[in-house]
Amino acid sequence: MKVCIIGWYGTETLGDRAILAGILSVLAKIDPKTKIKLGSLFPFFSKRTISEDFDFYKHLSGAGEFQFELFESKKGSELKAAIAESDLLIMGGGPLMHINDLFMVDYAFNYAKKKKVPSVLFGCGVGPMFKTRHKGALQRIVKNATLPILRDEVSKNYLKSLGAKESILNRMQVLPDPSLQAIQDFQKSERTKEKLDYIAVNMREFPAEYSQESQKGIHEKLANLLRDLAEDNKVQLIPMHYFHIGGDDRKFLNSLKFDLELENIEVQNEPLSLYQTFLRFEQAQACVGMRFHSVVFQTALNGKNLVLDYTEPGKGKITGFLRDWNLEETFKKRYVNLQSWNSEKLDLKSVEQVVLPGDELSQRLARYEELLKTVL
Repeated sequence: MKVCIIGWYGTETLGDRAILAGILSVLAKIDPKTKIKLGSLFPFFSKRTISEDFDFYKHLSGAGEFQFELFESKKGSELKAAIAESDLLIMGGGPLMHINDLFMVDYAFNYAKKKKVPSVLFGCGVGPMFKTRHKGALQRIVKNATLPILRDEVSKNYLKSLGAKESILNRMQVLPDPSLQAIQDFQKSERTKEKLDYIAVNMREFPAEYSQESQKGIHEKLANLLRDLAEDNKVQLIPMHYFHIGGDDRKFLNSLKFDLELENIEVQNEPLSLYQTFLRFEQAQACVGMRFHSVVFQTALNGKNLVLDYTEPGKGKITGFLRDWNLEETFKKRYVNLQSWNSEKLDLKSVEQVVLPGDELSQRLARYEELLKTVL
């Protein structure tokens, strides 16, 4: 089987890398000798991350016999050739959102339809969307997709609010974020499970497009929280992104450390692999997460975590994840929306461990394989 995978690769976060590992795990169950053509916006960066994560793909995702080939997805000729030579086109998770690279996805799904190559939205989110041209591209993508799978009901409702037709919404499937498949594969591995003496924290520069107040004000809130956490704990600041396009987390995390001048705060400046990132969150005494996939990772791997939501209150992707797993009430005292938070002190010590329902998660993830087989 030949599969073309596109998405935000080339600017991939650890979340994108976990999504890819989850996709490979599903494909390995269908054909353990699948040939992958991975479209990347900046192939040199994806070459590095694939190298860092290849042991994970080989030993945990079951993709040891897969063949990988990178191509530049911004080049139309390379994109068309990769799709035409494939049995399946996959949009590898992540959000369908207001960036111009969305037009590449639009072009790919339209071309796949012309070539009669089945196409899949593999557990994607939706939004935010602000401009008419991006909303139009989104509507065409979901219309052309043979198998549209979203990662939460919030995304489906957002799509509906943008005017998606009932015929399209009725075809939509909602399944867990594919990164959770990678997490399940990791949890089956042999590893040291002892807790170590630190709190793992992910923070990012506040995205200007979400802000209803100044970025500076929200950054001050984050610095104050970090100061409180460091009073009685060693704090490791863990990036989820190591590339300047998309916002290298290390730049913001180092600025926090230098401003606070506290010795017990460390920034993870050397890039971690996907496996190492999972392990770092799992072994922490507790966690704090801001990027979406840091929240997913920390909830599934650790369970003693605080959530810093930078998206629209009650409507964003973090709310969608918590709501789909019936965790909104549980997280009431360990969740803050940064746009409305008044910097009340958060108590990590009183946080009880959350455990995602393993059997239910496995059953829902198994639907990916079942649904893929219907279009192959």
